[in-house]
Amino acid sequence: MTLEQIRALVADDLAAVDRLLREQSRSEVGLADQVAQYIIEAGGKRLRAVLVLLCGRALGGLRHPDASFMLAAVIEFIHTATLLHDDVVDNSEIRRGRKTANKIWGNEASVLGGDFFYSRAFGMIAKINQPEVTRILADASNAIAEGELLELMHAGHVELGEDQYLTIIEGKTAKLFEASCEATARIEGASDDRTRELIDFGRLLGAAFQIADDAIDYLEDNPEADKSVGDDLAGGRLTLPYIYALREAEKEDQDFLRRAIQSGQREHIGEVCAIMHRSGAIDYAWEQARDFAQRAQKHLGAIDASPWRDALDGVTRFSVSRRY
Repeated sequence: MTLEQIRALVADDLAAVDRLLREQSRSEVGLADQVAQYIIEAGGKRLRAVLVLLCGRALGGLRHPDASFMLAAVIEFIHTATLLHDDVVDNSEIRRGRKTANKIWGNEASVLGGDFFYSRAFGMIAKINQPEVTRILADASNAIAEGELLELMHAGHVELGEDQYLTIIEGKTAKLFEASCEATARIEGASDDRTRELIDFGRLLGAAFQIADDAIDYLEDNPEADKSVGDDLAGGRLTLPYIYALREAEKEDQDFLRRAIQSGQREHIGEVCAIMHRSGAIDYAWEQARDFAQRAQKHLGAIDASPWRDALDGVTRFSVSRRY
């Protein structure tokens, strides 16, 4: 199942969410409006919004569409805020196939643009008016910040292990996937058992998605890429491919990788990518991503069979087969 086929199942719902994104990102402050509209127009996969809509349809047919659309938009705003901040930290140049906001308007505007999306998100959360949903999203935002800070603490530290890496991605990425599923289950009034299954599904899916993302970052000859190759290297981030290569590559290659991550220079990316491939690091990362995706799929058994449940299964498959 392709992403286009998955999105087609909730096309009308997505259109409603997109309208909400555009409406809620408007500002009378010129610079805020410019940055916000530039980011929204770039589009993106909208995968987290799709997740909200598919879960809602699979659980009960989207019984509370206004709340569900608002939730999907909130999740997208929170995600967009993290991207704006990440691009500043990584000094990225390309995002979603376009120049990053920090390259156009500067780091200050990009950081404040991220803050703008966060503030709009929490204003919209208040409109949903469900205390449990508010708690879920507040906890997720906190976990994202802590995950990003934990990653920053370990930037350039070549001794980072797989367990620590998984802790980082659980906070910075998987938590928002988990929150998307859990908050939707609360809005739809799902049973506690089904909610717990969806929480596990979202968390494992998010981990699979991030591990795949980290493998994609070292696919140098990748025409489908919609962001700068080597962002992880430039940011000094030790992701799963790097951790594996530092453990399994030839001694000479390990030494090169240590120097490359500590220098954080993109000029090394060609040789780093080559080492990742010949050491088996990329293959290992894809294997781990697929393992997390398969574990996620098992939790979908708690949901009644439907085209939307099939699409949720399709999301897991897409997450670990994509190249962008």
